[in-house]
Amino acid sequence: MSSPTTQPAVGECPVAVLYADGDLNMRELVRDTLEDLGLRVALAAEPSQALTLAVTAAPAVILTDVCFPDGGVAYLVRLRAVAPHVPIVLVSSYSDTAAVLLGARSLGVVATLTKPVHMRDLLAAIGRHVSTAG
Repeated sequence: MSSPTTQPAVGECPVAVLYADGDLNMRELVRDTLEDLGLRVALAAEPSQALTLAVTAAPAVILTDVCFPDGGVAYLVRLRAVAPHVPIVLVSSYSDTAAVLLGARSLGVVATLTKPVHMRDLLAAIGRHVSTAG
C-alpha cells in the first residue's frame, strides 16, 4: 500500500524538506508540523521513494530514518550519490543508528536525532538548513 506523498505542483516553490520514515504516524506528524510552519514537505515510506524524491523534489534538507529493509549505510551512500549537496539529518532509534554513525559524517549527515524525537530538536536541525521566512 502506498503512502500519501506531498509534492510540489508545477510552478510552485521547491520542496524544502524530504522526510523518509517507515512509520506512517511519524511521517504525518512531521509533515503536519512542518507544513503548519509554511514549509513544503515531501514524504517517503521507503528508500526507493526517498531516492526518487531527493532528485525530483530538490529538497533543501533530507530527514531520514535508516531502519529500512534496504536501508543503513548502503542507503545513505545511494542518497548522497543522488543528492550530493543536500544536508542529511538522521532520525532513528539509537540502536538503529549506532553502526551507521561511524561513517555518517563522511556521507553528509549533519545531525542525528534519536526517536522518540522532540519536535523542537527536529525544528532546530531543519532551521540550520532551511529558511522559514517567506
